[in-house]
Amino acid sequence: MKKVDAFDIYMKLICLLPISTLFQSYIESINKIIILIVFILQIAIITKNKLNKKIFVLLMISLVNYLFTLFNTENLVFSNAIIYFINWMIYVVFVIQNKVRFTEWFIQNKKYLSVIITIWSTLVFISIFLPSSYYDKEAGASYFSSFTGSIFRLAPTALFVMSLALILITVFEDRKAILFCLIPLYCGAMGSSRTYFVIILLVFLMCVMSWCKTKKQFLLMLLPIIIGVVVLYFHSSLSLKVQYTLNANQYGDFWYRITSSRSVIWSKVLSAFEKSSLYNKFTGNGFGFSNRVAWHYSHNDFIEILATHGYIGVTLYFLSIVYLIKEMLPRDLKVKLGVYLIIFLVWIINAFFNMFYWYTCSALSFPILLVAAICGSHFKKRMDLTVDDD
Repeated sequence: MKKVDAFDIYMKLICLLPISTLFQSYIESINKIIILIVFILQIAIITKNKLNKKIFVLLMISLVNYLFTLFNTENLVFSNAIIYFINWMIYVVFVIQNKVRFTEWFIQNKKYLSVIITIWSTLVFISIFLPSSYYDKEAGASYFSSFTGSIFRLAPTALFVMSLALILITVFEDRKAILFCLIPLYCGAMGSSRTYFVIILLVFLMCVMSWCKTKKQFLLMLLPIIIGVVVLYFHSSLSLKVQYTLNANQYGDFWYRITSSRSVIWSKVLSAFEKSSLYNKFTGNGFGFSNRVAWHYSHNDFIEILATHGYIGVTLYFLSIVYLIKEMLPRDLKVKLGVYLIIFLVWIINAFFNMFYWYTCSALSFPILLVAAICGSHFKKRMDLTVDDD
């Protein structure tokens, strides 16, 4: 009888989330159940193996900071918001602790990745033709959300799936996998999120860079791609939103329009944070602080974490990103500067204008981009990993 592998179950479950998220509006508990199982498995795997001192300290301070945040919360009510940050920190510790196995799993599970990508792409493609997949918003345009009801649920799944497609392209040199980028591009162009459209384009650029066998081929393809993206943009629902928000008579002042009202939220949250006690500035004002002072969460990782978890939380967040990239992409791999830049932009743009750690599929997909950077065909021999070519 084959032994149950907790790590394999964990990885298969997180890769299942793009599909389950499509139906989260219909079965609200579906992702909660998956994430609960994933969280338990994550803790079990972490505690089973020894952590290096640096990552252990990061985890311990994160847990203590989390307890302070819970203590500082007024009228604590259980919601998804109270687990996003601590789940991200634990996920980073998990990936770093198991970085070789995490990388190997993607290399050894081509069939499973292909099935996930194909099912998601088929479902979303079918939904393109359903009127219920669209909703009206700014400028009277209809925006695409597939079965999810919101671009902010759909776009993170598109980002995740495109990251998996990137694995197929880089690791297995599957040139047909570039076609799997088309549906995510449609999601980005026909959705109402400018942030996700830019991020999806950046990951698509990574896919094209990996798909091209030479630098010359990439440069030759660059102009047609730029023309194609411009044409796509001007025929998209998103372009109508941008035109609408650029009209000062319709949509407030410059920063209000550029940030889709986020600048007002940021100003209110930061102003309220400045009035906090020294204790709260370091340990945070607790969950729901942004909603209390600005009627909405911050739509910005740094401001939301600062307000909720304080200076300690922001420091931990920066360290998590630095440690993750440093551990997954050591200098001796000699990853191209352009790849580093794209990975950084994918994180910083999402973190600044939308929220990176807040959306599960978006956060979970980030280390997958790092795996793709590690496991390009020119790294296979150096990594000495077994590739599943079935």
